[in-house]
Amino acid sequence: ATDADKEWLADPNNQPDWEWHGLSGTLSAQTITLYPFGSPVPADVNQTSIGDCCMCAVFASFAYIYPEWIKTIIEPNKTTNPTQFTVHMFDPKGNAVDVVVDNKMLNYQLKGKNGKYCWSTVMEKALMKWETRFKCNKIGGIGTEHAAPPFTGNGDSYSFDWGDNL
Repeated sequence: ATDADKEWLADPNNQPDWEWHGLSGTLSAQTITLYPFGSPVPADVNQTSIGDCCMCAVFASFAYIYPEWIKTIIEPNKTTNPTQFTVHMFDPKGNAVDVVVDNKMLNYQLKGKNGKYCWSTVMEKALMKWETRFKCNKIGGIGTEHAAPPFTGNGDSYSFDWGDNL
């Protein structure tokens, strides 16, 4: 990531390119309870109408196997702005980068049990913002191969459009 990339990702006012993801709608501030059950659980991952079922499976797996790890990658910005969250991620080359998101969500974003916005919503928005900047995935949805590496820094599974000259 360049310094310009890092600066853009760190600004909570920069929103994901919703239209690129095939989405539209009005953002509205939501109450986010990061861990409604005290710790991340698979029940916190409920897909709505965004085409990211594969990403949901990865997030549910993270919650099932590594719930404490999820708590280490999401930091509420309690001192500066409690409606913002820093998500520790990695750029496409595996270098650490922070993505800051706010609590403004579309009404059909990923939600936890009983329609509550939680850690999975924050991670979904962070991944969409990350993708807006790095554009590794040109299919519009979020496939399995794009869900884990930005959070783990592991994997050579990024795919590029056949027309890319790499």
